[in-house]
Amino acid sequence: MALARLVIQIKKKTDGSAALSCRRGDGSVTWQGQDGQQGRFFPLHDLTHYAVETVLYHPRGLSGAPPPVVTDEDLNKVRDKRRELFARWAALPAGEALELPFP
Repeated sequence: MALARLVIQIKKKTDGSAALSCRRGDGSVTWQGQDGQQGRFFPLHDLTHYAVETVLYHPRGLSGAPPPVVTDEDLNKVRDKRRELFARWAALPAGEALELPFP
């Protein structure tokens, strides 16, 4: 199995906030704390991006990229992936993290 170019980790903190970190294939890491209202909003926002970019296979993300041709079937796949990710996040105990390979 090939290593992911990036591993996205979203941690659900015990106080309701969150932390996002990205570990690159070379081992370097960048991270961002998400506190207060942002800590509750941004994990879902980030999981939505992840669903769109992985289902539609946008390895460089969507910012600045030309929009892909999207079919109704594609949209349904994105919705299914998003639903699955939201359910995983909701079930995640505080103090734990989701780890998502990208791409």
